[in-house]
Amino acid sequence: MELVLKRPVGKPPCICIKFGSSYEASRQHCVLPNEHHSSQFFVRFVLGRNERLDMVVLEEGYKIPYRYENLKYSAEKLRRFLVETAGNASFNFCHIITVKNKDEVVYTQYKRKMWVIKLSGVELKQTS
Repeated sequence: MELVLKRPVGKPPCICIKFGSSYEASRQHCVLPNEHHSSQFFVRFVLGRNERLDMVVLEEGYKIPYRYENLKYSAEKLRRFLVETAGNASFNFCHIITVKNKDEVVYTQYKRKMWVIKLSGVELKQTS
């Protein structure tokens, strides 16, 4: 899995997880857009030893974390994204795959909803 950060014109900044297959992308944590699409979430990036990056998606008011571990990422792109979007009150989060050299949002299994949820914030936590 790879972290992809986008700044689309006219839309909130977008945090994406790129998967190798639509099957995996459509199934992982699909309860979020299928059952909790109107809820607010936030993302915590956890930077660990050896520059390992994990990401945790938390639904406000609930304590169930949805984890994405050991993501491929560019440290410079993540740093720049966090600095440039520091004042934003909303973000989108989605699952994507690459089809014919273009990133596309996947649809969830079963309910066939676009795998996109709204985020109210993003934070970075460093562990030792």
